[in-house]
Formats: sequence, structure tokens, C-alpha cells
Amino acid sequence: PTFHPLGDFLNPALALLGQGLKKSPIGQKLDFANHPYLCKGLTINLTLQAFI
Repeated sequence: PTFHPLGDFLNPALALLGQGLKKSPIGQKLDFANHPYLCKGLTINLTLQAFI
């Protein structure tokens, strides 16, 4: 198995970011808690569309 130190660092960081987003109005609007797949790129598109 390959070792990904960057991934080991980013995963907890992204988890913390997700926790913060769930408490923010934008996170609640997008409902990150129930739709984790949004975090794979759709999140960026939806967030941008929300401000356009």
C-alpha cells in the first residue's frame, strides 16, 4: 500500500472544515451532513451559484 502523508493530514482537516460548515448558514443551506458527496466538487459549483 502506498503511503499518503498529505492525505493523512488533509482528511482530519477536511473533517473539521465540514463540521464548521455544518454550523454555518451556507453549510446548513447545502445540508453537508446528509449529502457528503457534495464535498467532491459539486460543493464549489453550488456555492458559486449561490452567490451569482
